[in-house]
Amino acid sequence: MHNTFRTLGQQMGMQLIRAILPESIDVYLNDAIIEWTREAIINATKNNLELSGVGKASTMSIINAFKTLYKKTKLDINVTDSKSDFYEVIIDESEINPMMFLSFSVIYEDGGREINCRIINADDVDSLINDFCSKPTKDYPVAVLINDTDNNSILDVYTNKNAFQSINIKYIKYPNVVKYSDVDSECVNCDLPEYIHYTIVEKAVQKYFASIGARLPGQTQ
Repeated sequence: MHNTFRTLGQQMGMQLIRAILPESIDVYLNDAIIEWTREAIINATKNNLELSGVGKASTMSIINAFKTLYKKTKLDINVTDSKSDFYEVIIDESEINPMMFLSFSVIYEDGGREINCRIINADDVDSLINDFCSKPTKDYPVAVLINDTDNNSILDVYTNKNAFQSINIKYIKYPNVVKYSDVDSECVNCDLPEYIHYTIVEKAVQKYFASIGARLPGQTQ
């Protein structure tokens, strides 16, 4: 990606681009990676909401671009009793590095059944648990994701006080922070699919040109 960055920069008329330090290129690449990922998530969400009468995403959807970022982890909880209406699950983000949580599902001890949780906002909990029709039950649990004062992720799981043994978490992780080094073991490569790398580099070069006030070819003053 560094070689492509320098080559594209020269093609766009910046002959001195080879003088840029690798560390500086990493900054532009990582900025472009996060921006592309964020835009892709927003566009995918918008497109899915506009689909009518379709219950499943197309095989050509953004899921293919994010296939290397989709992750699933299982937390063994073994909760037995709770003094409140919910079970509290602490998620150590330092271990999984999530960018966006997608779904939560609890696994009960009786046959290992896995039940998807409804995810709701924290301010809707009080009205929901008092709603006779939609309140949480064993077969229709509810999950609320919040942060504590130390910025740790806390998942409150409402199952009508039915204990569960573990919980599955599906999420999109943060893309790798790209790092160039002369030592191979210290290098960190982009973990987005390879066919997206060129688009990422193009974005990074555009960001570099904008940061130094240079005009791209064909750009009017």
